[in-house]
Amino acid sequence: MDVKDFTLHMNVNTMNFTGRIRENPPLAGTLARMKRDAAQAKAMALALESELLLTEDERKAAEAEGKSLEDVAKTNHRLLARGSEAIQARIQKLIQEAEDAAKAASTEEVSVVVDLERERVRLELDQWVSYLRNGLNRYSRRIPGPKSTH
Repeated sequence: MDVKDFTLHMNVNTMNFTGRIRENPPLAGTLARMKRDAAQAKAMALALESELLLTEDERKAAEAEGKSLEDVAKTNHRLLARGSEAIQARIQKLIQEAEDAAKAASTEEVSVVVDLERERVRLELDQWVSYLRNGLNRYSRRIPGPKSTH
């Protein structure tokens, strides 16, 4: 099919599509569970950052060899600085924006307070999980696992 120099390629599926329904248990959406998950995601990110941060010995060795810290960090798959500080600042900014929006649209104070708490926790959880997935995931593959005793 051609429409003004545009070609649309189509394939016909001969097999039925089979998919899985993904469903979260009701517990996953509760405020208490979201708080727990946010705290665990933050703890995991901070622990992973600590393991990935360029050590003082690596910094001194790079300085002695005349190499740039960026090159050493890239070669050794390490972090130069903690990203968690930027994540905390981003979370605070997003929470402030949500609070400002809630104040502007506030009609029922009780429901706004409950929704605002849920929104705070959701924002924190989303930011930490995103940091783990997108910021630290590429480094975590290079962390050596536990030593085998076999």
